[in-house]
Amino acid sequence: MENTNPLPQEAFWQEDSFRFIKPEELESLGIEKGDIPPGTFPARKRPSQIPSRFGGNAYGFGFFEVYDRLNSKDLELLKSIKPENPEDIRPYYKEINEIYKKIGLLIRFSSFGKPYYLIPVNLVSSSLSYIRSKVEEISKIIEFHRKKFLKETQRVGLLTYSDDLIINDLSVRFIDHQFVIIDSLEKLRSMKDIFDLIILPRDISEIVVMEKFNPRLVETPLTKQLRAYAIYILGKIYHLLKPDGEIFIIANHYTLKTTQTVKVSFKSLQEERSFLLFSHVFKTKKKYQAKGRVLEVNASDFQTYLKGLYVEQEVLDGLLNGRDLEKMTLEDINRLPYLNFPLGNEFIYEQEDIWPKLFSIYFNKIFLKPLRPEPIREEWHQKFTTADYSPDYMLIYLGQKKSTETSLARVNTEVMKSKLSGCPLPLLADYRDSFSYLLRTLEVLKQIKSGIISGLEDIFVERLKQPLENKKRRYNGINDIIKLMSKTSRLERVASYLNPDKIEGGKTRVLKNLDILPFFGLSQDEVREIFLIIVGHTPMGRILSGKMSEKALKPASDLARTLGPQQAINLLRYCRLMSMAETVASKRSEMNQEQVAELFDLYESMVKVVADREIDWDRLLDEKISSMGGIHNKIIRKILKMMNHFQFLSNWQELRHKGNMEKECLADYNDEKLSKIENVIKLVEMVELFETMYLREDPLISVNLARGEIINFNPILSEVEPQKIEEQVKKVAEEANSINTDYLDLTTLRQFSEQLHENKTSFIVGTGFQLRVNQNNQALEIAYIDMDENIEN
Repeated sequence: MENTNPLPQEAFWQEDSFRFIKPEELESLGIEKGDIPPGTFPARKRPSQIPSRFGGNAYGFGFFEVYDRLNSKDLELLKSIKPENPEDIRPYYKEINEIYKKIGLLIRFSSFGKPYYLIPVNLVSSSLSYIRSKVEEISKIIEFHRKKFLKETQRVGLLTYSDDLIINDLSVRFIDHQFVIIDSLEKLRSMKDIFDLIILPRDISEIVVMEKFNPRLVETPLTKQLRAYAIYILGKIYHLLKPDGEIFIIANHYTLKTTQTVKVSFKSLQEERSFLLFSHVFKTKKKYQAKGRVLEVNASDFQTYLKGLYVEQEVLDGLLNGRDLEKMTLEDINRLPYLNFPLGNEFIYEQEDIWPKLFSIYFNKIFLKPLRPEPIREEWHQKFTTADYSPDYMLIYLGQKKSTETSLARVNTEVMKSKLSGCPLPLLADYRDSFSYLLRTLEVLKQIKSGIISGLEDIFVERLKQPLENKKRRYNGINDIIKLMSKTSRLERVASYLNPDKIEGGKTRVLKNLDILPFFGLSQDEVREIFLIIVGHTPMGRILSGKMSEKALKPASDLARTLGPQQAINLLRYCRLMSMAETVASKRSEMNQEQVAELFDLYESMVKVVADREIDWDRLLDEKISSMGGIHNKIIRKILKMMNHFQFLSNWQELRHKGNMEKECLADYNDEKLSKIENVIKLVEMVELFETMYLREDPLISVNLARGEIINFNPILSEVEPQKIEEQVKKVAEEANSINTDYLDLTTLRQFSEQLHENKTSFIVGTGFQLRVNQNNQALEIAYIDMDENIEN
C-alpha cells in the first residue's frame, strides 16, 4: 500500500531536514514499497529518538529495547550483524526488516544493506519542534561559553549519532567553531584532542545504550552496568575537557509513575479524541471515560501522551475497525476495547535526583533545571490547559570540570623525595599497575591483622601485625593504610567504573587514573599510599626476590636516621609489613618460613644501620658476605631468591654431594620436590661454569651485554594475562634451556653487544628472546615473543 498522505509543510524546515526519499527513488535505492508502513515516509535522516510502544527508541536496532520480545533465532540474527556494515546486512535485509516491523521499530534496510528511516507523518511536526528547541538551547550555551571565556573559536564535542539533525544547524550557526561528532565508544576512548565544551543532546542512559557505545556483552543492561558505563563515559569526557571546560546535557525529562491527578481542559474535540485513543492503546493508570472537554487524568499518563509514542497504522486500524476517528463520538471511543500495550521504559529514573550524584563526581554544577521552551508552551496552550500543573518537557544541566591537586607526576615526585619508593616508574612490573594487585595487597593486610596467615610461626605474625593493632608502634602511613583496608568495596566499585566489563582490557590501571581517585572519596594521603603499594614501600620486596642489592635500602635508612628512635623503628615496621603484603600479592601465594626469615633479616639489617651510626651498608654487607663464605656464595643465594628457591638457601652447597637415595629422601619421595633439587644443582653448576668462562678471564665484565646498571626482565610477562603466566614461564624456561652456551665466548658477546647498542634492539638467534636498549636509562630490556603463537595468529 503506497502512502498518499501529503507531507506537512514543516517537514521542509531547513530544506528538508529529514531528507525524505521520493517515490521515484525507491527502486534505484533498493527500497521495497512493502517495507514502508502506512502513515510513514522513508527518509535518509531521522529524529534522534521517538519512543516506541514497547519502550526504548523506535530508531534503535533492537538490541536492548525489545530483547525479551524476540525468539532465539531472531536474537541470534541481530547479534550476528554489524548494522554499520552493509555486507553483513545484505543477505538478511528481508528477515531483519520483518523483525523490525514485528517489534515496531522505525528503521529498515535496503537490498544494498544500507539503512533508511521511517518518519511517522503525525510526529514530523513535534519532532522538528523538539529539534528546534534543542538547537536553540545548545546555541545559548555555546554563546554563553564564548563570552565567558572570551574565545571566538571553540572546539565543541557532540556525543550523538553521526546523522543527528542538530549537527548541520549548529555548524551553520557557528561557522567559526569546530564541531567534532563522537558517535562511538571507541572514538571517545581514542581521542586525544582537548575540548572547550562537550554536549550530550540526550540522557546519559540513552548514550550508554546507543548501538556504538555499548559493546553488547550482556543481554540487557542492568542498573549497575548502566551506572558503571555512565561514570566511565563521564570520566572520558572529563579527561577530554580543558581545565575549565564545561559539559552541557539536554534531554527528555523522564515521566515517572505517580498517583497525582490533574484536570485537563482540552481545547478541541480532536485533541480529546486523540488522548482517549491513546488510553485504549496503552495500559494507562486508569480507564478514562470522557463526557465533556474537562478530564481528570493521571499526571504520568498525560506526560507520556505528550511524548507522542509511535503506534503502527495497522494497530490503529484494527482497534477502530475501519472507522474514521474524526467522525467518532466520545461515546464511540469510550466503548473501544483496551489493548493494554505496556507503557514505560526500564531505563527511566529520577533524573533530578540521579544527575547531580553522577555528574558531581567529575563536575561542579552551574545549573540543573527543567526546560519548557516558549514555542512548546504556546503549542500546548493551543491544545489544552491544566490547573496548577505544568507538564515536563526537557531537563538541562551545565557543569564545569573539577580541578584536582593530584597528578601522577606530582605524587611520584613527592614519593621519590620521601625516599620510600621501591621502584622507578619506567621499571615497574606491568602487573603491579592494576586494581587487582592493589586489592590483593589490602586483602593480605586484612589476613595479617586477623592472624590467619597460614604456614608462619606465631612470632612472625605477631610482630608483623603490631603496627595495625598498637598505635604506639604505628608510623603515620599506617593510619591511611587502615583506612584503605576499610574501603576495599569502594575501590572495587571504582575499578568497575573505570573499566566496566573489562572494556579497557584485563587490567584496570591505577596510575593512569590516579588523578581522579580523590573524586571517589579518597584523600590525598590515601592516594599516596596507593601509589606506594604500586611501586613498593622501599625496595625490600625487590631485594627479597634477588633483583637488587641491600644497599638500595640506604635512602630509607637515611630517612629513619632523621627520626627519633621510636619513630624510626615504627617506620621500619611499616616498611616490613607493607613489603610482606606486597610480596604475597605479587606472588599470588603465601610466603614460606624461609622467605619471611629473609624479610626479617633485611629488617634487622636496617635496624642495625639506623641504630649504630658507626655502621654503614658497605661495612654491613662486607660482614655478611664474609659470614656466608665469600662473594660466590652471596651470588648463589641471590640467584636462588630470584628463582624462588628460598627453601635451599641454607643447604644448596650440600645437595650435589648427596646420592640419589639421599635426594629422594630429602624430597619426601615427591617427584616435584626432587625435580627442584636437581634444578638447584644444575643452577649452581651453571653459575660456576659461567664464572670459569667469563669472570676469571675478564673480571671486569659482570654482564657482557649490559652497559647500564639495569637489566629489566619485566617485558617478558608484561602482556600476559594472569591465567596464562604459568604457561608462559614454562615456554620461556624451555627456550632459555635451548640456548647453546658453548658459542657464548667473550669475542662473540662483545660483537653482539656492539650490534645491540648500535641498532637498539636484537634477537637471540633461534629463540623468541628480544633484547632492547632503553634510551632513557640505558637499561637492557629482555622481552619474549612466542613465534609459534604469532605465526598462528
